[in-house]
Amino acid sequence: MDAQAALDEIRARLRERGSEPGRRSAARFFKHPVDAYGVGAPALQAMSREYGPAMKHWPLSERNRLCTELMKSGFIEESALAVYLYFRFKRQCARCEFHLFERWIDRYVTNWAACDGVCTKLVAACVENEPALIGEMRDWTQSENLWKRRAAAVSLVVEARRGRHLTSVLDT
Repeated sequence: MDAQAALDEIRARLRERGSEPGRRSAARFFKHPVDAYGVGAPALQAMSREYGPAMKHWPLSERNRLCTELMKSGFIEESALAVYLYFRFKRQCARCEFHLFERWIDRYVTNWAACDGVCTKLVAACVENEPALIGEMRDWTQSENLWKRRAAAVSLVVEARRGRHLTSVLDT
């Protein structure tokens, strides 16, 4: 299965599993309208466990393509699934992935849930694996993009909680 086939199958399954009560429940967490299928986190995590092993054998470009398409959609479940799927490869996250996630924040993150998922899981993994990336986040604090400014702080929560790089974290 390639990225496009997986994407088509994932979207069909999300549409099938979605529910109106689930959509209403998701909507109450946001001040602005959001696109939602109405699928809960446990089902998304199960999908991640199902698709993740096959993705191990994909070229990096296919993994990035699938997850970027999920992020692009604007559906909260698709962005959450993109995070769950990519987090399976957290040990491989470094500078290249950091810049991919930065593009996601710039282009596709439109709510706090997507921002916090990308930042606390994925950007944080990049920083853990390559701490020098903290310095690249200083400019994020001056961005006109609200979500990028939030990302500058949220991405460093894991490092701060672990007591690592506190001087750099506080400077950012």
